[in-house]
Amino acid sequence: MKEPTYIQGNVTNPIGGGKRIVIHCCNNLFVMGSGVALALLTKWPVVRSKYIEWGIKDNPHLGDVQFIKVEDGLVVGNMIGQHGIRTRNSIDQSPPIRYEAMDECLKKVAIVAKKHSASVHLPFKMGSDRAGGEWSKIEALIRKNLCEQDIEVTIYEFNG
Repeated sequence: MKEPTYIQGNVTNPIGGGKRIVIHCCNNLFVMGSGVALALLTKWPVVRSKYIEWGIKDNPHLGDVQFIKVEDGLVVGNMIGQHGIRTRNSIDQSPPIRYEAMDECLKKVAIVAKKHSASVHLPFKMGSDRAGGEWSKIEALIRKNLCEQDIEVTIYEFNG
């Protein structure tokens, strides 16, 4: 089993060579515009346009992943791991994160990463900020689905 590497940095500038997959947690409403999603769509506007198009045309569900090539050797994986969004007035609502969906997404990412000998890059606490998840549970899913498959994983704690 490979241990994940934690670094200070920006997931939109993934380190290393070879093929790389940047993953993040998305909602099933097909809206994108804050957090890591905002950073991704700012750098690569195609990430949002393809995500919205996917939502309209293909009717994807929780647990589905969309892979978008953004540069040679670099793909962004939009993982539908949350149901709806959390608003400032949603104190009484359950968090939008869906651990079963995240598990399914990460299994799909592992298949693609293995097939293409790609490393996987993700933001620290993915799914635990706006989606309201517990990082310890998400990290356990990452370890189970990626690290135990000997996939190289780098987790970025934003430093700016």
